[in-house]
Amino acid sequence: MGKNRILQHAIRAVLTAAAASAAVPAAYAQTAPAAAAAAPELQEVVVTGSRIQSANLISASPITTVTNVDIQQSGLTRVEDILNNLPQVFAGQGSNMSNGADGTSTLDLHDLGPQRTLVLVNGKRVAPGAPDGRNFTDINQIPAELIERVEVLTGGASSTYGADAVSGVVNFIMNTHYEGVKVDAQYGMFNHNNHEDLYQNLVASSGFPSPTGSVDSGFQKDVSFIAGSNFADGAGNATVYATYNNQAENIGGQFDYSACSLSFGGGHAICGGSGTNAGGTFLAYGSKGNILHSTVDPATGTFRPSVASDNFNFGALNFFQRPAERWTAGSFVNYDVNEHVKVYNEFMFMRNETTGGIAPGGDFANNLLNLDCGAVGPGLSGNPLITAQERGILCGPVLAAQGVAPGGVLQYYLERRNIEGGLRLTDFTNTDFHEVLGVKGDFLSAWKYDAYAQVGITDQQQLNTNNFSASKLALAENPVTNAAGNIVCGPPAPANCVPYNPWVPGGVTAAALNYLEVPSLQQGSAREYVVHADVTGDLGTYGVQVPWAKSGVQINFGTEYRSESAVLQPDEENLLGDIAGGAGALLPLAGNFHVAEVFTEFNAPIMDEMPFAEQLTLNGGYRYSKYTLGFSTNTYKIGLEWAPVRDVRFRASYNQAVRAPNIAELFTTASIGPGGSIDPCWGTAPTLSAAQCARTGVTAAQYGNLGVNPASQFNVQTGGNANLHAETAHTWSYGVVFQPTFLPNFSATVDYYDIRITGAIQSQSGVSIINNCALTGDPAQCGAIHRNPANGSLWLTNAGFVTTLSENTGLLENKGVDVNLHYSLPLDSLGKLVFNLQGTDVISNTTQPQTSVPDPTTGALIPGASYNCAGFEGVTCLNPLPHWRHVFSTDWATPWQGLDLHAQWRYIGRTQVDALSQSSLLSAPASVFPGYDHIASYSYLDLSASVAVNSNFSVRVGANNVLDKDPPIVLSANCPVGPCNNNTFSQTYDPTGRFLYVHLEAKF
Repeated sequence: MGKNRILQHAIRAVLTAAAASAAVPAAYAQTAPAAAAAAPELQEVVVTGSRIQSANLISASPITTVTNVDIQQSGLTRVEDILNNLPQVFAGQGSNMSNGADGTSTLDLHDLGPQRTLVLVNGKRVAPGAPDGRNFTDINQIPAELIERVEVLTGGASSTYGADAVSGVVNFIMNTHYEGVKVDAQYGMFNHNNHEDLYQNLVASSGFPSPTGSVDSGFQKDVSFIAGSNFADGAGNATVYATYNNQAENIGGQFDYSACSLSFGGGHAICGGSGTNAGGTFLAYGSKGNILHSTVDPATGTFRPSVASDNFNFGALNFFQRPAERWTAGSFVNYDVNEHVKVYNEFMFMRNETTGGIAPGGDFANNLLNLDCGAVGPGLSGNPLITAQERGILCGPVLAAQGVAPGGVLQYYLERRNIEGGLRLTDFTNTDFHEVLGVKGDFLSAWKYDAYAQVGITDQQQLNTNNFSASKLALAENPVTNAAGNIVCGPPAPANCVPYNPWVPGGVTAAALNYLEVPSLQQGSAREYVVHADVTGDLGTYGVQVPWAKSGVQINFGTEYRSESAVLQPDEENLLGDIAGGAGALLPLAGNFHVAEVFTEFNAPIMDEMPFAEQLTLNGGYRYSKYTLGFSTNTYKIGLEWAPVRDVRFRASYNQAVRAPNIAELFTTASIGPGGSIDPCWGTAPTLSAAQCARTGVTAAQYGNLGVNPASQFNVQTGGNANLHAETAHTWSYGVVFQPTFLPNFSATVDYYDIRITGAIQSQSGVSIINNCALTGDPAQCGAIHRNPANGSLWLTNAGFVTTLSENTGLLENKGVDVNLHYSLPLDSLGKLVFNLQGTDVISNTTQPQTSVPDPTTGALIPGASYNCAGFEGVTCLNPLPHWRHVFSTDWATPWQGLDLHAQWRYIGRTQVDALSQSSLLSAPASVFPGYDHIASYSYLDLSASVAVNSNFSVRVGANNVLDKDPPIVLSANCPVGPCNNNTFSQTYDPTGRFLYVHLEAKF
């Protein structure tokens, strides 16, 4: 026990003294002066980004640390929320997503995608969190209460950890040697005061319920249990844990700023929504575009032209926070067999159940319907449910406009919400296992070894309910009168088919819903197996040492084998693509790959305690990886640290990192569904010219007549590409660590990073493809556009889409500066203040979808267009990417026994809608609306106070977003599905008011 405790305190002291972490935590800083004297007791310190464990090793790459103390002070129990507060981490999947959610929570370093962020637990990679073949880790499985610290490393680390560590590494270091028993319980909720008169009046005038006053929502309950004990006279330790989390939903309609789906019209915001409305939208097309756009008036039951106020208010029904229930449990066992052999075991389990809820489904123009305008009666096919008034319109002027003779057959589409059936619900059940069995130790006095085998298993079940079957709709929407005079489904309908009657208010029956609604299920699993062995040696023992250095060269070498596999099995409804309004057919996935690797690393002190070289160290590493996919990769790193004097340390590093294509990118069968944003050729005033749109497949008659999807979506075809190879990243970082002796307890780090990815694996942007085709006429780009041959639409049916399969054609580059400051100020009799600042300045975030395209005039290859998302948000750039973000915290350890106060300022800088960009791939003047063309800078204030009642019990109370600040409002045209939910970017900002909580802790 004593040895472990001394080691822990010494590690903390060295981390503080060297500023290895980007922002030195208060808990470390408090022990720094005294613990420095205990350095001789230090055996080793683990630094993320290196397998060499040494008392004097400091990272040459920027590392930011979040400690258990920081987590407790935040009042946050979801790991996604804890990490999203860091300025280097940008919004990924999370609990505040509903439409587009996959039931997981992911991390995205520097907005380069979660697939480029490697997640580790105790330095070991964690398996993918979903069975669809992606390599994203679901961090829901990590228990917040057991985290000792989190280290976030910016830049490539593939030579140390293998593929996927392109934008960086997030390493969760767990408390694996706990002693005692601890029970934590927390209760929290969101509280918001609806006070926005503008939106309340707008919602009320549109005929929707307008929320007013105070609302409490999203209640959360958390309980955790941790117990640990030494055994075998201190040779071993066993730590076990169990946690339970339960959170309730909150819904858009509870808040005035999300009680309707906001669009723009008449020079101001309006309640918009979806053209698939409650009364039904009936559409017919002729040679000159749309010739019918009518609905059934709910008051009169007659046909009339559709107007904007008919659009369905889907936003008020979408979940802002998904309800969820999560259990985790696990154990960490360590046992010293003898002085050379230490056996360890890590086991983590999670079962997470969560439900996404979005607006009712229905018929989304899933079938081209035929209306026989001949006689109606037994044995005839004229649809007897249609009223005389409706028939007069459809079989009169509309039929004539379609160029069909009287009494002929009219072709039309129907869009109608299944308001009778309720919300579409998606139930996710995720079960994860993480198991490691290893042995480590030392031998021959200068050598250490670590060998382990691990397995990660993810099982997921996804059940979708309250959706219509498209094939059943096709039968139920074409009824006839049989010989007995009864209205039945048209042939060849089965006997249980019930006609669907959208033609009159209240015409949809429970029997029809029972026939039309079908559940759909998909089940799958992901498996990851790792076998690893490495050896570290201190060659200084053998005299391998630079003459001017105080210590010798250290080396590490080893080998690793990894196997990844995924299996996804959809049911028949998914296989057939039969879900009305779904994303097309979901086909089975079964893929795997294996990789065998060898690696090495060195750390070479060059000078110590010399003039102008208090310390100079060179380090580097190399890894060779051979994949069963048919390619091999080489990754390497080189780093230099130079401290001319004790007060200042300069550091620089260069890495070549890789990301191999994941199973989804390789093997997913192509399917068609919503995924694009705005077609620049739709509407009465298209963004592109007639000639440009003609290149994309729009005829002269269709130009200016293409219907606009009120939901701002068009169809894309996505899928895998078995010919993909690994993408390569070159990452540079240059930084300085400043710890002035004239200002004790102060440290500062400033690090510049540049991450450049070539051959980037990415699904092409549908908007970029359309624009590239229109501007250059590139046959490859234009060939990816498949307009509906009947009407030119890209969204009305799955006959119109843009192919956006994954390719190795892109270039991504992210440049920025990470700034971290720490200062501890003793106040004598008033206690102590501790200040921490963590900030990131994003200089640029550049995407070049195609590195080369043919010149439209000469045909010669020229650089493809690119765009920079730094400072923007919107349909292409997605989540806001401000130039500057920071978190500034102040902690006061008061002189009153057991009372600590914490304040935190979260700042998110200003961004503009990406349609304002000058890039041809982003610029969209028609999508720029006064007053809603940018998001102002946002500041949040969080406060908490903890009181130690006695040595066993403590209480913490707090409020995040104390001032109950409303989230920024984003109009539907600039609100991409998934990241943007209920008129705001719900994972970037606090969407539902202040969060209040009380936390109880008992230790025994």
